[in-house]
This record gives sequence, C-alpha cells and structure tokens, in this order.
Amino acid sequence: MNTTDIYKINQNGDVQFYVSLPNDYIGATYVWESLSTKYKTNDTISTGYENLIDMYKHNHTKMKTYDRITLGTTLDYVCMLKKDFNQIIDSFTKFDQHYPNSNLPLQIEVIKTLQKDDDCMGITWVQNSVRDIWKDDNNNDLIPYNIFKGEKHVLVKL
Repeated sequence: MNTTDIYKINQNGDVQFYVSLPNDYIGATYVWESLSTKYKTNDTISTGYENLIDMYKHNHTKMKTYDRITLGTTLDYVCMLKKDFNQIIDSFTKFDQHYPNSNLPLQIEVIKTLQKDDDCMGITWVQNSVRDIWKDDNNNDLIPYNIFKGEKHVLVKL
C-alpha cells in the first residue's frame, strides 16, 4: 500500500520522518486527478500530470490559491515553513469541501499537532512509492537531509 509520509523539518534543518498516513489513491493521485479534471489539463494517471505541474510551476492565474497550495504539497522536495501552516490547513479544508474523501483531513490533524512542536520549523511530504528522498548518501551511510546544507529541496514561500 502506498502511503502519504509526512516529514518534520527540525529547527536545526534536519528532515525527520514523522508519520505515515493511508494513501491508496486518496492522497497525491486524488489531488492530481481532481485538479486535472477541474482545470481541464487532459492529464491522467496513465499519461502523467505534466500539464498540471506546468500550471503549478508557472503560478498560472487560472489556478485558485487553495488548489495551488494543495497541489504543491504533493510534489517531491517541496518544503513549507511553520509560519504557513494555517494557510496550508485552510487550503486543505477548502479543497476537501470541493473534493471530499481524500486523506487531507488526516494531514490537517498532523499539521495541527506539528504547530505545537517547538522544534518544528516546517514540513514536507513523500506521497509516492519512492522512499528515502530525504536522506543523503555519505560514504554509503544514509544521513538525514538538512535544508541548510542540501540543495535538492524547494522552499515554497506562501
């Protein structure tokens, strides 16, 4: 079973696994399918979601802010800061009102818990079967990725 893995970004910049939530097409794929239909990008699970991702990357004015934020959380290497948690929660809530039955309500509860964590400075996700994207290889030892030292993450400013 696929999962939505949520990672906490510690104050020292280390990305640390926090929790796995059920996914099975109620996570990233659900978001991509819903938005592909809404914005008529003609993307599918079979063809990939390049048109939708292109719309996200270019901050397309057709895309509602809550859709853009929700979509952004599904992409690899995207990190969001704690100061933006309320906006993420609001975006997930609005998305869920239009497209119920996703795992976004579960993610909201996790984010609310992390809001209370003094050592948390941000959050990131892995919503596919690829694992250990938040580890760096140092002489064949997997070490935590650090956002202050690494270059593969994208820090999204809301």
